[in-house]
Amino acid sequence: MRRLLEVRDPAVRPKRTSGVRRSLVALGSLVVLAALAAQTAAAKDVTWLRICGENRCKLIKDQGIDAALGTEAEEYGAKVRASVQVPMYEVSYVLPSSMRAILRAEGLRAPTEPTYWLRQRRIQFLIAESQRSVSETFIRATAGVRPFVPASSHSSNRWKWFTAAGAAVAAALAMVVLLIRQAARPRPTQAAP
Repeated sequence: MRRLLEVRDPAVRPKRTSGVRRSLVALGSLVVLAALAAQTAAAKDVTWLRICGENRCKLIKDQGIDAALGTEAEEYGAKVRASVQVPMYEVSYVLPSSMRAILRAEGLRAPTEPTYWLRQRRIQFLIAESQRSVSETFIRATAGVRPFVPASSHSSNRWKWFTAAGAAVAAALAMVVLLIRQAARPRPTQAAP
């Protein structure tokens, strides 16, 4: 009995070993990492996706569509709009206005998420080749949004007309020069018999 009392006495309590300390530090670290991961996951859930085209931008709040389109944009989209001659959508993450207001009230700036440029052909491929539910997801995401069309595709017809008109003008000038030369040339006179 005396032995039990000695163990409970704080002055007589056995000291912790370094192995126990390491275990407690590791456990504490895991708890902190789990808390940070939960905050990061919660922050990802509060973002929405915006898809923009030539005629308008569309805010996508549905998490299923958001996840599918966001994954495609991150995997197959370009971060810089290239001078590629294909129609493209602009896809970016945005924070809801309530979240931006909270950040402003705290004196913080809203983080800027990257913008992706996703080709229209990629979305058309997904609509054509995916399961019905996935196809419907991408149809709803792009409904009413016309993709950005490259400017040079419109001007290519202008170059054809410009070249054709230039050739016609050059041909007309050549004919005029020939007629002027022919008129300026002295005509041979015929001798009388």
